[in-house]
Amino acid sequence: MSKKRVLILGANGFVGKNIYDQLKKRDDLEVTGTYLTNRYGRCLVLGDSHLIRTDLTEKREVYQITIGIDVIIQAAAATSGIKDTDERPWVQITDNLAINPLVFEAAHQNNVSQLICFSTSIVYPPNTNR
Repeated sequence: MSKKRVLILGANGFVGKNIYDQLKKRDDLEVTGTYLTNRYGRCLVLGDSHLIRTDLTEKREVYQITIGIDVIIQAAAATSGIKDTDERPWVQITDNLAINPLVFEAAHQNNVSQLICFSTSIVYPPNTNR
């Protein structure tokens, strides 16, 4: 029996890293993860050939990384801190608006059988000091 090929987008983020670390332990899966930066030093292990630097805002890269994949777990997102959210709220949205449609399109084009996509929102209370 062949292993299911699982691709975790955003494998160095808070959610993606935890999923990546757990699924890598399973013998029935071949797990690959993507990252763009290692801003928090969470994920990158030198020599881990299953982690691939990928810019998910680039259509060609998204298409290439999804070829031959059975399951995509879309945990990638452009995020920043509460200061940015308060002062420049568009930074939480612009890249994410580019990433998700490219992932969905590539998954369809490459006949990926399952796509798991998280939806999040910021959970900080509104600033009442204005």
